[in-house]
Amino acid sequence: SRQQRQQAAECLGVLGAIDPARLQLEPNRAFQTIHDDVHFAMKIITEHLLRFIRDPSTTKVVDKAAYAIQELLKLCVCLSNANAKGGAGTGTPNSGENSSQRTMALEQVERLDWWKGLDAETRTQLTPYLKTTYYVQINRQRYHGSPVYRREDTCRIWLKNWIVKLIDRTKGKRRSIFTVLRAVVKEHPPMGLFILPYLVLNVCMHGEDRDRTEILAEIMAVVDDAKCNSEHAQIVFQLLDEITHWVEDHRRTLGHRPDSTSTEEEDSYTRVKDTLGRAPRDRLAKAAFSIGACARAYMYYEEYLRSLRDGMASNVTSTQSSQGRVRWCEPEQVSFLQRIYSFLHEPDGLAGIATLRSTTTIVEQTLDYETSLDWNNALTCYELLLQSDPMHAEHNSKLLTCQRNLGQYSIMLRHAEGVMAQIKETQATGQTEALMQDLQGYGIQAAWRLGDWELAETKLAKCSLLTFEIGLARCLVHLRAMDRSAFMSAISHTRDGLLPFLGAASMESYERAYPTIVQLQLLSDLERSFELLFAMKNEGLCNAKETLHCELSDRIQITEYTPHTREPLLSLHRAVFGMHGMHDAVASSWLSWAKLSRKARHFQTASAAILQAGRCQPPSGFYMEQAKLLYQQGHKTTAIAIVESPPKDLAVIEGSQVCDQRAKMQLLAVTWNQATNQKQAKEVISDYEDLIRMYQDSRTERQEKVHFALATFLDKLLNGYRQEMKEKMIEEAARNNEDKQRATTASPSMKMFQTHLADILPKVLDGYASSLACGSKHIYQSLPRMLTLWFLYADELQDNGGDNSHKRGSKTIISNLLKTLHVLMKQWVDRISPTQWLSALSQLASRITHRDPEVFKLLAAILKKIVVHHPQQSLWAVLAIYHSVDTVRKDKGKALLATLNDRPELRKILE
Repeated sequence: SRQQRQQAAECLGVLGAIDPARLQLEPNRAFQTIHDDVHFAMKIITEHLLRFIRDPSTTKVVDKAAYAIQELLKLCVCLSNANAKGGAGTGTPNSGENSSQRTMALEQVERLDWWKGLDAETRTQLTPYLKTTYYVQINRQRYHGSPVYRREDTCRIWLKNWIVKLIDRTKGKRRSIFTVLRAVVKEHPPMGLFILPYLVLNVCMHGEDRDRTEILAEIMAVVDDAKCNSEHAQIVFQLLDEITHWVEDHRRTLGHRPDSTSTEEEDSYTRVKDTLGRAPRDRLAKAAFSIGACARAYMYYEEYLRSLRDGMASNVTSTQSSQGRVRWCEPEQVSFLQRIYSFLHEPDGLAGIATLRSTTTIVEQTLDYETSLDWNNALTCYELLLQSDPMHAEHNSKLLTCQRNLGQYSIMLRHAEGVMAQIKETQATGQTEALMQDLQGYGIQAAWRLGDWELAETKLAKCSLLTFEIGLARCLVHLRAMDRSAFMSAISHTRDGLLPFLGAASMESYERAYPTIVQLQLLSDLERSFELLFAMKNEGLCNAKETLHCELSDRIQITEYTPHTREPLLSLHRAVFGMHGMHDAVASSWLSWAKLSRKARHFQTASAAILQAGRCQPPSGFYMEQAKLLYQQGHKTTAIAIVESPPKDLAVIEGSQVCDQRAKMQLLAVTWNQATNQKQAKEVISDYEDLIRMYQDSRTERQEKVHFALATFLDKLLNGYRQEMKEKMIEEAARNNEDKQRATTASPSMKMFQTHLADILPKVLDGYASSLACGSKHIYQSLPRMLTLWFLYADELQDNGGDNSHKRGSKTIISNLLKTLHVLMKQWVDRISPTQWLSALSQLASRITHRDPEVFKLLAAILKKIVVHHPQQSLWAVLAIYHSVDTVRKDKGKALLATLNDRPELRKILE
């Protein structure tokens, strides 16, 4: 019912527009190819008809559902008896018998397989209907030609009329099943949606050519009028998907058993496939595009273009392009395909379409800019287009949209008012009436975003549009006036306007319905704002403004992190905050919009938002966000100067968070100085060490970030020294004309590198390990790299520490470094959690045969720690070592298992 749909929409708004990436939702695949008639009848009974009996809210169809259950049970018994007798007879009851003469014995039914397959509760519910004697009086409906569809009919009326017509046209064994459902589908549309594809398949397979032509005419009548009735069109699209699914499933079935396929089955398959193929794909694509189903539009239009390329369309001839290739797409077709891709937000797809164009018009170039979210260039293009035709409705609307996306609300308002004034001077014709209404809508959007409520009220009084944006503006005006009745009425009317779009989109996928769900969240946020502010005004509720700010900020975090999703939410929140004097919340919202725009590389929008955020008292994080924006724009020196020397009023701005903010800014300064090479390595290391001391009492994720950054910097520094050492050794070998190995062992460069190695390597390992001890955000970078360095240099230092070490370098440095590494890793074996070690199980198990005995001992201790805490996840790796064909590896595995046998909790598992 409509009330239920309104309540469902309200609930979706309260839940919020959860990011689709966070939800693991699979598309609804309700249609199944069912060949067995008994199975089909029982599916209708158990999944649909019994719900009517259980649900007291559907009392109007309870008796009709009971009659359908009674008749379907009798059909199932007759079909089962016919199958048991080898298929003799039709397997359907005689319609001339009285229902009281055809009651079924429970003992007879209990022997049937389909009855035994039901659960006990379902059998208990169905047993009474074996003895009932319901009957219905069927009045044949008169049809007013074909198609049944009328634009003025609601979706429920059209669907009921078409289904009843199809039931009367059905033939074959399933006609008896469909006939008993006639009374139910009139009252319950979901039941009709379920049987619609089966009805269409039956009529296509067993009906006459006239019936198939009428089905196609019905489909195309709805498709051609899709823009007016999107819900009707979505039902047709879903029907086409289900028929396509049946065709593909039947094609695979025929391919698997070609010898046993009957001529009747092949003819039925051919009739359905031909009927489906006669639907023009270009018209389907344009209809899908008109209701916002862009992915579906792309699918249909691609099929259409492929048919052109393969020569299936006789009215199109291939022409040779100027580059010597066959051009099978006309410019109008490429342009439509580009529009589809622009709504899909697929810049890569647009780049591919560009190869199909022989020339690029300014309109096509503008679409490219819009898809890549380059609003500045798109705005420039629309300004050029409007120079030749200032009254072009679409170009004016798109230009105003670009200005809105750039945050140029004042310019947007002036442009809308200027064009409206020009239209009034030239006395608007019918063609400019639509443009006049669009301009009024954009003017109202700009007015409430600017907080000019008097202007918004004036424009709303003159506006007759019923769009969502206009409804939202009315709600805001009533919220400002604290008029409860007017506010609730405006909210209800605005939400009702979204129901047709929500009903059509939700049939397909959550992603398609997501823009509408975002709008429902906007209305829900407004309702919550009114509740809190009304309670503050009339009931003296304390902390209402703080609660409102926290709740709206939390709700926006669940949404998709894209500008086109969050811009209306942030704008609405700013409007609510601003009208009630919450200036800090307004500035914080502007800062959030600046951050989002910067990450999307909309630098001009981000700059404007930063200026808005700093108009009054700059909010927390203002200077850091300003520095990040300048750095990404290329003003790196200015950005570094801001974070290195924060303003004196930072302590006043940040309050209790001043230490954390200063530490964040200092970390940015160190990182940027390192990236731009503006400081020496020693200065950078010293800055990182200062940060580590500053973060000792701070949050662990900050400590992890600093430790990881320092370790990464030292690691790069060590690699640079290693590469420099290799290059110098090659030069020395060439200059001295000596053997390469002699140069390697006696090289001064090697000694210099060993000095650097002894100084830096322990710090690198300790930095990565300290990062792991503070958190796991960088675990997949820090842990593998730490283990790699440990294994690599322990192996190399083992070579350099042999008997001839006096020829190869400083034995003291090498031996001390090796001991330092072992002591360091021994400390971190216990401090790093077993769960973190588990993520590197494969790497640890692969190096069990390391030559250094101390490394093996530590590896064994790590593996034992992992197995003790996670035996089910790690024992397989240990047993693989034990069963290795390599003798050394097998011996290491035996030694490791011997240590594990000491643990009583593992002994039983190992045995």
